[in-house]
Amino acid sequence: MNDVLKFYKENMKENQTVIAAISGGPDSMALLHSLLEYHDLKIVVAHVNHKMRVESEKEEHDLKEYCKKHHVIFECMHLKKKDKENFQMYAREERIRFFESLAKKYQTPYILTAHHADDLMETILMRMVRGSSLKGYSGFSKITNKGDYIYMKPLIEYTKEELLNYVKENHIPYAVDQSNQKDTYTRNRYRKQVLPFLKEENPNVHHKFYQFHQELEECDSYFEDLLANKDFHKISIKEFQKEHPYMQKRWIQKYLEEYYQEKIYKLDHTHINLLRSFLLNGKTNTYLVLPGKIKAVKTYDSFYLTNSKKEDYCMELQEKNKIPNTEDTIQIVKKCEVDNNYICRLSFNNITLPIFIRNRKVGDRMEVKGLNGTKSVSDIFTNSKVPLLKRDTYPILVDSKDQVLWIPGLKKSKFDKTKTEKYDIILKYEPKGVSYE
Repeated sequence: MNDVLKFYKENMKENQTVIAAISGGPDSMALLHSLLEYHDLKIVVAHVNHKMRVESEKEEHDLKEYCKKHHVIFECMHLKKKDKENFQMYAREERIRFFESLAKKYQTPYILTAHHADDLMETILMRMVRGSSLKGYSGFSKITNKGDYIYMKPLIEYTKEELLNYVKENHIPYAVDQSNQKDTYTRNRYRKQVLPFLKEENPNVHHKFYQFHQELEECDSYFEDLLANKDFHKISIKEFQKEHPYMQKRWIQKYLEEYYQEKIYKLDHTHINLLRSFLLNGKTNTYLVLPGKIKAVKTYDSFYLTNSKKEDYCMELQEKNKIPNTEDTIQIVKKCEVDNNYICRLSFNNITLPIFIRNRKVGDRMEVKGLNGTKSVSDIFTNSKVPLLKRDTYPILVDSKDQVLWIPGLKKSKFDKTKTEKYDIILKYEPKGVSYE
């Protein structure tokens, strides 16, 4: 384990506090022992009792005593909910929350896990069968920087057998989880059936997998550098269309990762290909819905993601009104010299009070000032090039009979009065960052 001790020295400062995820099995106990061997670290053991086996209580007790004997801080979390549809996913998310909460508590970014070479081979094989991205096919990294937290896997180059031999030779106590032998779990089937075959073909196959992992990581890093200057909040369609097809997919993938964060598992390469076709199909002002009720919107030269939940609102006009979910305002003013679409003057003789501000409804129409007949609000939005998703929350003024009086900043109705006509109220629309004068 000299390579592991060297890894600690190269990547962590003296007296650095680390969070070590320790289950009590041979792999994690090998990790803990290596940390104890490296005397320049302060260790906090993070143990998760899944409450799924009768042996769990004894394993927790034994590990706690081991930590007490070696003067190591012991922290434990008990999982309580067992009725989850996907318990493994739930348990994984809870473990991550627990580890990161401890890292915050002990003011350290370092979280160490006992993933080893067999785990890496299993992960790569499973993702090759299931399908993944270039980064996904590489398995997992020895060091993963997540900003506030740095995940480390010091044992990534050691096989399960090597770690088992290590704990036996050093008389390190460990527990055996018999559920790891059950064929009900996909990973266990790879572990029991596929890996033995590969190791028989080549006893050093784990080195080949690690080399494969490194090659893909280096390749992925190269493309990440190419994407460094791209916008991950909104994609320019014109710029997107100039890119190589693979870079287009990488750009979409990165954008999805930035938006979905820990929920990125809900998407796969199918969604990336779907979005690429969506961006190249030539249609404008359209959208599609992705997992998690996220709306992918294409409006003129822009593409972006947004939450698809529409929040309706309707409020009676006050002296000053803040438009929901924006920093825009509509207010009553005493006088104004300008006369444009950001200003509306109304006479109470022509409308039915009170006045309301609401978002659009299906079928809304307005008698546009200077035109004969009515025009749909939807067409006004289209002609004014209002972004698709903004249309559902854009403010509209109506009277108590639901007559559309004004679409602030866009169009006035026949009810608007000029400066020279008689009027009772002046309304001013102030969208953030736009001058109404």
